[in-house]
Amino acid sequence: MKNKLLTSLMSISLLAGCQVIDSSAPENNIPKGPDLSLVLEGTKHRVWKEAAYLGVRSELKEGEMIVFRDVVAHPSYNGTEYFYLGHIYSTDGQLLFDKKYSLADVGVIDFQGYEITKGVDLEAVYSERGVRYHGNAILKGNFSTTYWKTTGGDDPRATPVRDYQGSPARPRKVAETQSSHLRLSCIGRDVYVGFSNDENIYAAINENITITVLYPYSTGKTYLSKSDGHTGVSLQVDSYIERILLEESAIKLTAYSHSNRDFTELTAYNNGLAEAYSRVRHNCLKR
Repeated sequence: MKNKLLTSLMSISLLAGCQVIDSSAPENNIPKGPDLSLVLEGTKHRVWKEAAYLGVRSELKEGEMIVFRDVVAHPSYNGTEYFYLGHIYSTDGQLLFDKKYSLADVGVIDFQGYEITKGVDLEAVYSERGVRYHGNAILKGNFSTTYWKTTGGDDPRATPVRDYQGSPARPRKVAETQSSHLRLSCIGRDVYVGFSNDENIYAAINENITITVLYPYSTGKTYLSKSDGHTGVSLQVDSYIERILLEESAIKLTAYSHSNRDFTELTAYNNGLAEAYSRVRHNCLKR
């Protein structure tokens, strides 16, 4: 198995994972907002093991509570916000890792300040033509949280997008497509969910694969399918997947190649995903 980072559709200051401390950042560029290290010190958080960095999952238990201690705030790369690293303890006092990690690294997703937007605006859902945006594009450092763009007409689909801060030399970019993240498409009158990570060739074209679909603290449901090219995953949305898209804070897809014994995976957080899915489904059924 590859020792790779879990792909995440969000990057935020409190949970920012696998950070690199840049000693070259200007010292006088003080981050905006308060230093919350004292607030986070000693706090308890529930772990979604499947959302944790792959390199630390073996020491974690699904759904367990961990304690965040010795918390230190560090300026982000561009110096505009803080991220937080600390030691991870079990509730019975065991130090789980000698290295400090962020909360995101160990699969914590339910905490104050995380951008989850499950609301559904029926006016947006029932719009049959044009582009609509779903979720909140809140800038965190150089880029925003991931949200979704949908189209109507004869080809309803949802595409993950993100805004970029920009600089004096480079103008700010709005709703830039994220090519390797969760998408929704319409085939016939059915909605399909999938993604393609072009940097990870895990299967042969049209190879038999097993896809596991999970939501936080679940054991998941397994499907037999075919790979979408060398790098992609696509699966028809059923009642199980639909409930996750509409109600849960996150969805994770893991696809395993039986021949290559390799895998690809993606976690998407519900920042407008419920509304985006509802619009694609509505327009798909009207075709």
